[in-house]
Amino acid sequence: MKTKLIGLTMTVVIALLAMLPVGVAAVPDGEWMQANADGFGELYNPQITGLAKFGEYLYASVWHLEEDDNWSQHAQIWRTLDAETWEQVYDALANGPSTIIVFKNYLFSANWTPYGRIVRSQDGVNWEDVTGELATINLDTARMAVYKNYLYISTWSEFGTEIWRSADGMHWQPFITAAEMGDVGNTGAIASETYKGFLYWGTLNYVAGAQLWRTDGKTTQAVMTGGLDMQLVVVSALATYDNYLYLSGNSGSTFQVWRSADGVSWEILLTLPESIGWASALEVYGDQLYLVTESDIVGLEVWRTANGTAWEQVVAGGFDDPGNEWSNWDNGTTVFRDKLFIATINWYTGGEIWKYCPTGCK
Repeated sequence: MKTKLIGLTMTVVIALLAMLPVGVAAVPDGEWMQANADGFGELYNPQITGLAKFGEYLYASVWHLEEDDNWSQHAQIWRTLDAETWEQVYDALANGPSTIIVFKNYLFSANWTPYGRIVRSQDGVNWEDVTGELATINLDTARMAVYKNYLYISTWSEFGTEIWRSADGMHWQPFITAAEMGDVGNTGAIASETYKGFLYWGTLNYVAGAQLWRTDGKTTQAVMTGGLDMQLVVVSALATYDNYLYLSGNSGSTFQVWRSADGVSWEILLTLPESIGWASALEVYGDQLYLVTESDIVGLEVWRTANGTAWEQVVAGGFDDPGNEWSNWDNGTTVFRDKLFIATINWYTGGEIWKYCPTGCK
């Protein structure tokens, strides 16, 4: 496993700080350690798309390619008890699993098209298909969320994203259709978060700007349209932290982080250059909020804040591997056994999982 002690030479630190926003703190001490072999030992496991704790195990969903079988695609799920040794517990002919989540004592995994499907397991080993009514649509899953005893699932679609839900994890009903959202430019509902009694969904909309919707489980309303005056074309991550709702996204020219005390009025906190890509994740760990950003050029970055206004960069260059370009939105980060875990997309050596240990990993 790769281990990295956080710390940069003074020259690099000075160069970085010259490019960063006012208020960015110095790089802290700490240790990051890789928790899996690249691609779980296979080059053709390029995307580790989701992480979730279920029972005593940490589970990872994986997109697997079969080079010797006309590049057929498989969905895999792996798990670990100690964040070091992994076992494969699921493999099926399907496109990559985009999201993995726990709902009513089951672990659920949902896939992209083709072969889009939803499966669940009560023991983490034996799986059943529960696609149900969702088989009637061109299922291309973006994200799942649990809210008020329902499991919600959002889709990618060029005809407009939809949100479905289920009370039992087996039977599904449409909750918000593309027509009800009123803009087919919302091609994906990528981010979700519960805040002050509402479930929020953020969208990708290249044409009219990102939107933010919220529901109480009965009614829905758009609380942001037009991407905050076109400053955002995507809301790629959402998180509740220190009584605020945070969102991160991209305008097409800059990457930004915003927050709101009511889910309606927003203030900008952080702006990063256009080299930062579209995908991001927000994860609360300890008493701080962590941000994972995409870079297809130099590798993903990790930032954190203790108050929302002062941000410090704690990882640059994709954990010293530019091939670690991004993490799969909010689906690829979680906390397990008091450690922060980040899964990566790496087309060159296989997806990786890294854990952060504030006082050392050994």
